[in-house]
Amino acid sequence: MTLRNSATAIETYLTYQDIEALEQVSFETSTHWNDGIMTYTGPSLASVLALAGPYDKSARIKITAANDYSHIATPDLISKTYPILANKINGEPFSLREKGPLWVMYPFDRHAKFKTESHFSASVWQVVEIEILPK
Repeated sequence: MTLRNSATAIETYLTYQDIEALEQVSFETSTHWNDGIMTYTGPSLASVLALAGPYDKSARIKITAANDYSHIATPDLISKTYPILANKINGEPFSLREKGPLWVMYPFDRHAKFKTESHFSASVWQVVEIEILPK
């Protein structure tokens, strides 16, 4: 996955192992896209963004999928803890066919504030690039 800080022109390629080496967060939740409650695990998106070097926390974040779908997340959608960049579902890595290997995921069942169209739209699967946009 490519991590790009457009404000500083820093571009980093993160391997699956790089992402797995970050502190992992797990939670159970249901989604519109899978049946039942599943456990999602991965680093917080904030910890991934920190690997891009210093950036303005009010910057927008563009998340792009393998199929070229992209979503621009506003700062209010990203906290220190959520979303995570899920790299495992129910303890196992998941493939491109299963919406992987990286999926921006919120704990939708934890609080009503996560059940908004903005949060659903920001839950990009098959993530291949994350870009911190210049202000």
